[in-house]
Amino acid sequence: MNQQNSPFPLFFTLERVENGYILTAKENTGSLSQEPKFRKEVVAEDKISSRVGQLLNLEAMTKERPLLFHVEAVNEGTYKTEGDVPADHVMEAKLAFVHIKSKNIPADTVLVLQLTDTHSIEVCGDKAEKLAKDNGISITRTGGIPVLRLPDNKDGKKLLASFCNRPQLLTTTQKEILQWYNEHKVVMESKAK
Repeated sequence: MNQQNSPFPLFFTLERVENGYILTAKENTGSLSQEPKFRKEVVAEDKISSRVGQLLNLEAMTKERPLLFHVEAVNEGTYKTEGDVPADHVMEAKLAFVHIKSKNIPADTVLVLQLTDTHSIEVCGDKAEKLAKDNGISITRTGGIPVLRLPDNKDGKKLLASFCNRPQLLTTTQKEILQWYNEHKVVMESKAK
């Protein structure tokens, strides 16, 4: 088997969505001069098994030459580095906001931002990282800050309730958080003598 024309090693990611999967895999262009690009496709739930079979490309195998498939499911955070996501002023503001607002709540309670402008519910900081680790779910890091983001709907709230026993929703907007952050930010001034 020509090593340059080989479809192996095989690498693709699956993300489960409402009625199926989002599959991200290398395009099989057949061209040796171009590096293959990754492409996303939506695959219905009843078609995913046959699509994965197509990706394995069994017809490319030669007789009497076995291939060993090593399948390992890893979280996206395992191979995605924090450097992939740029620093975010909004996330810094959210983290500071959550830190200050959670000072007077019990330690086993998780403060959850219910953002009405983005229609999402978010857990930021160490609590988000602990929830993700305890429940075996992936987490997003923005500028190194862990955030667990769910849709602000019935399903998102049910999912959040399954992750933590005592969530406390704080309804606000990103604009209000940024305004609060800018008003409370400590600005270092140099004294001119």
